[in-house]
Amino acid sequence: MCPAVANVLFVHERKETSPNCIEGEAVDFACVFKIMAMSILLRSASKRLRRHKKTPGCVLVAIIIYAVYMFALASLTKPTTNPSEHDGSHVRGVCLTPHSLNVRCEKLANRSGVYKHSDKKLSTSCKQRPLEELLNNCDDLKVQHGYFWWPVTGEERDFPLAFGIKVHEKPHMAERLLRVIWRPHNFYCIHVDKKTPDEVFAVFQKLADCFHNVFLTDVRIRLVYASIFSLMSDIECMKMALRSNVSWKYYLNLSGQEFPLKTNFEIVQILSLLNGTNDIPSHPPAANNQLYYRRKHVIINEEIYQTRREKPPFAYKIVHRKGSAYGAFSRPFLQVALTDRLAVELLDWLNDTWAPDELFWSTLNYLPGYPGGLRADVSHEEGTFLSRALAWYWDKYRCQGHYRRLVCVFGSGDLPWLVRRPELIANKFDEDTDPVVMDCLEKMLEERAVAAFRGKPLPAEAGGLNWTFYRSLPHVRKAAERAR
Repeated sequence: MCPAVANVLFVHERKETSPNCIEGEAVDFACVFKIMAMSILLRSASKRLRRHKKTPGCVLVAIIIYAVYMFALASLTKPTTNPSEHDGSHVRGVCLTPHSLNVRCEKLANRSGVYKHSDKKLSTSCKQRPLEELLNNCDDLKVQHGYFWWPVTGEERDFPLAFGIKVHEKPHMAERLLRVIWRPHNFYCIHVDKKTPDEVFAVFQKLADCFHNVFLTDVRIRLVYASIFSLMSDIECMKMALRSNVSWKYYLNLSGQEFPLKTNFEIVQILSLLNGTNDIPSHPPAANNQLYYRRKHVIINEEIYQTRREKPPFAYKIVHRKGSAYGAFSRPFLQVALTDRLAVELLDWLNDTWAPDELFWSTLNYLPGYPGGLRADVSHEEGTFLSRALAWYWDKYRCQGHYRRLVCVFGSGDLPWLVRRPELIANKFDEDTDPVVMDCLEKMLEERAVAAFRGKPLPAEAGGLNWTFYRSLPHVRKAAERAR
């Protein structure tokens, strides 16, 4: 019997002593030496067991050796982190991103075109518990979806952030976004469209109730695309953030169809360079865009339409600027923008215009005296808008997913472009159409978070931060001037 047991141990040692001792291009020699020592121990035990054919306790000895070996092997496969800096479990949920092989994501990120059928299997290789089921026990949700897995540095704790998320459907996508950006010291607000069915709203309510720093807005607004209501829903979350007891430095507004391209630590590092300057796109409106705020608009059957009626000019002589609904807003800026008389009157004047959120923030940020303001052009077209990576239908980059409202909904074929973008957030995704692209982005964020926590951040050419680019931005240069 014992020779048979010995053979099993020897074969297992040959097959299984192969944890990954390579990070990127670096070899962990301590890991290699441990594997060699375990291999020698197992082979020696195998030889001795073969010589003691009639020993009654040989099976027990084999089991003990095997148990010790497997315990040591398991310890090599866990990421090493500092427990004093780490909240909760050191290992993220095994069924979080359905794929398990990093090399597949690396291949996708370094080739063009969509994933092959063999890659698609990765998105269905793991049985995930439904979100609604997990929400019956908040601890299950937090553990299985790895909320406390992310390492948190002292620099992050000293630079808390506030996030606002607008959603109207697909709670599973919003939860995926939340679990990647969530940190215990930040603030999070979710606005759920009033049109959202009650059963879907109940899912968001349960999700918020699981966390001490995630809140739903007290007021729910019925959203209409390109109307004032989109801006008002953002403002509801901003007001809640300002009333919170979190001393956040910057506020980032998101939609439930977006996904980060940077870890929380990387976002903190980048925004620290701004030194209080806002990242709000701003440029002169094109001639055809001026009709968006010079003519009255009406809402009919959940759609907004332009009329031929001219609007009276705004009460103050200011320069109108065009921008985006999204950005990174400093706390002092929002404190003024939500209370200043001119800002309040501008908001009221924009009530019947097209996409007022694309004019409100950019105009205020361009005015003299507004905290963190910048009297310079910042735009997606010039590549200086830091907060968002997106691909319009008319951009030079061709979307590998599909277009919706003239904006690319990214697919796995867009990974090579996405992983090289310097922006903080990408817009937009659809998990039901292509989950692999979000799986791979999440996995890469995990790897970069661990690498940075270990003091080995990736270089720019390997997906790390491109500091040369960030320091060249006009608002970063302005921040450097203010610091001097």
